[in-house]
Amino acid sequence: MRAPFYLNRNFTANTLDGVLFSTGVGFFSHAGVVPLFVDGLTPARWPIALVTPVLMIGIALPQLLGAWAADAPGAFWPLVVRAVWLPRLALVLLAGVPFLPAPYVLPAFFAVWLGYALALGFVIPLWLVVVAQVIPVEDRGKFFGIRTALGGVAAALGATAAAGVLARWPGPVGFAACFGLAAAFLVASLGAFFATRHDWAAFEAERAARREAQPAFWAQARAVLAGEPAFRRYLAARVLMAGVVASTGFYAVHAVEAFGLTTAEGSLLALAIIFGPNLTAAFWGWLADRVGNRAVQLPAVVAAGIASLWLATTPPLPVYVCLLVIAGFVTVVNQLVDNKFMMDLDAARCGLLLGVMNLVLTPFLLILPAAAGVLAERAGVPAVFAATGGCLGLSAAVLLLFPPRRVT
Repeated sequence: MRAPFYLNRNFTANTLDGVLFSTGVGFFSHAGVVPLFVDGLTPARWPIALVTPVLMIGIALPQLLGAWAADAPGAFWPLVVRAVWLPRLALVLLAGVPFLPAPYVLPAFFAVWLGYALALGFVIPLWLVVVAQVIPVEDRGKFFGIRTALGGVAAALGATAAAGVLARWPGPVGFAACFGLAAAFLVASLGAFFATRHDWAAFEAERAARREAQPAFWAQARAVLAGEPAFRRYLAARVLMAGVVASTGFYAVHAVEAFGLTTAEGSLLALAIIFGPNLTAAFWGWLADRVGNRAVQLPAVVAAGIASLWLATTPPLPVYVCLLVIAGFVTVVNQLVDNKFMMDLDAARCGLLLGVMNLVLTPFLLILPAAAGVLAERAGVPAVFAATGGCLGLSAAVLLLFPPRRVT
């Protein structure tokens, strides 16, 4: 049961949490700063291709465990308070990686990068349950949209500041400073998040009663795929959309090589790839609340597929940047729709549903980017962009022909 006088406070606190978190993300973007850091460590293409999938796989793998923890006996809010520190601690370690002896930097980076992703993946279902409790159902699209849009502005400022840091201190010092500033902003975001207020004792009582009336958690997880057609249809489309991660790590690196940009200039392309599209999230959230998730997601997927095919031609830099913005829409819309879809389908088990989806996506998040790395070595980066366009086209066909009808 929600306490009405908490609602405005919770909306504001969790939005501010997202703004500060996104500012930090701007300093270590997986589409800008991090691929350029890895590119400076090795001439090989495949490590660059692994940056995004390691992040995505690490986030996906522990989500079922996080959903189980959210449903397990015990105090819920104290568990959340402890868990949210884990990804922040990983970023503190990441700030020290650039100063390691040269042979150890690349493996150490991927080890810490994976640790950050695993910690974040465990936290996401817990956070989603918090949001489902403290944000009213009629405001969820608005909340995710406003949080993402304001976060996009904040992340753009963070990415711009990161470019300034890298221009002033190129090399290990600049990257270490970016990672350290990212950790500082993510820690600051906890001040806003911890301002959330709710009657967690009543929530825990409801949760205990629900456990008594329902099958065991893992039995529910197995039953999700067998018993929910809307979920299976959505999952089929999302598997194909996973092809977008094959290109993400190459966008900035390809631009640096094709257009002769500096590392600092290349890092700014994260504004177009990730943070620019986030500025439109408030509109997408508002629209999804009114016309439905699929009516928002399908056009975004089609537009991103066309943009990916066009990027394969390596158009002039201004066109290249505009196409990156369009290609980035699909990630923003998918994040919004994933969360809203799971809550619309089953608010009580939204963390479980999201965890199952991401676990199923995990092998594709590894196979598709690994294939992209091989393709980039043999046929060049533009071939990767073309393959991504093909995957997005197929996912649009699935959404069109086999809609998840229960999504509202």
